Amino acid sequence: MFGHYARHLRLRNVLCVEELCDLLRNSRLQGILFQGIKSEKHIEGACKILNWNRETLEAVELLHCRISSSGLSEICASLIREGSSMHNIKYFSVMSSRVLINDDFLQFLSSGRYLHSLKLCDNDFEPKTGGLIFNALCQCDSDLSVLELCDNKLFGWLSWQPETSSHFSSLPPNELHFLRSLITLNLRGNFLESKDVEILKMFLQCMPQLQNLDLSDNPIGDSGVRTLIPYFQEICERDIQLVDVKIANCNISFAGASSLFDSLSTFKRPMHSLAIAHNGLGSSIATSLANFLKKGHVERLDIGGIGLGPTGCDQLQEAISYSQDLVYLNMRKNHGGLAAATMLSKLISHSNKISVIDASYNFLCLESLKLIATALKQSKGQIKCVDLRGNPDGFHAKKVGIFDEFHLDGKPIVILPSSVIVHNVRDDDP
Repeated sequence: MFGHYARHLRLRNVLCVEELCDLLRNSRLQGILFQGIKSEKHIEGACKILNWNRETLEAVELLHCRISSSGLSEICASLIREGSSMHNIKYFSVMSSRVLINDDFLQFLSSGRYLHSLKLCDNDFEPKTGGLIFNALCQCDSDLSVLELCDNKLFGWLSWQPETSSHFSSLPPNELHFLRSLITLNLRGNFLESKDVEILKMFLQCMPQLQNLDLSDNPIGDSGVRTLIPYFQEICERDIQLVDVKIANCNISFAGASSLFDSLSTFKRPMHSLAIAHNGLGSSIATSLANFLKKGHVERLDIGGIGLGPTGCDQLQEAISYSQDLVYLNMRKNHGGLAAATMLSKLISHSNKISVIDASYNFLCLESLKLIATALKQSKGQIKCVDLRGNPDGFHAKKVGIFDEFHLDGKPIVILPSSVIVHNVRDDDP
């Protein structure tokens, strides 16, 4: 009876034994997650469940699994519709697993006419595997919207040449159908370098619907960013343009970030989010960042750990008051001290929209924290959370109750350290 009513099922470390399979024999599942499948016996049980629900299943997730090549073939075969070579899957995900990619899986991808989202993350895939997957998608006739291949080892994957095909960059547009419908492309943490970005740019130009691009945690450097600048300039007048850009921890310097801010400032519509955190930009980037903020071009900004320091925060004070569209600001680990508190006070006092601020680990002393408390009293907006953990006097501020009056739905707005914080001060400004 349970199986008859189930539509979405998460089997977290639940073995697909015979009793469970019998329970789900008459189910009409639409989505299922398997976590921890690691033996052929459990794959056999999973395939039974998939086969019984292949006409109704739309979403399949594999998490923390270890699947052999033959096991993967069985899973793919279980999802193929009866009397057809196609399947109904719209959302397919393999995360943090060890999977041996084979021809049956590549055929499964190319036959996914309804495939909407493909997430293959943290699976230790190498460039050749990435190239095979890309080649299979080139043969797919689906309107793929989300492609996530993050946390693998795909450096050079777009340069890899399949034995049965020409170089990807020479493929005609009609063989890149899946790129035209992409809205989200996530390539985070793949060891990509500037030469990979040069080829990627050619494919980005074939993605008229792209709105979300994540290249964080790849050492693309300033040369990689400069390669993307012409693409950003080209799309600035489009009705559909990038709204989320993440280039955090990419070995970018002041020069690359400055060029990036200048090009993104030309977008005719405000961006939803920009992440450029954990790049050693230093206080000099404040001028370019200030010009970007004055144009009100972003709602969510992540500049954590870029080395602003007191000098950079001083230079941002005026610009931050212009940021009427800013909803979320992450400036943790910038060691701004009193200057950071003054900047945040202006933001809190003048903005009608700011909702969440992360100012943790900024060397905020008790005087700085009192400035922020005063600003919260004068706030015009809808402050939901201010994270002040990791600051030296945060624990003392908690003891004397500086922020006790600020609550939302019965919970404190300000997050403070639960114990005394000891810092070794150092200068991050290059």
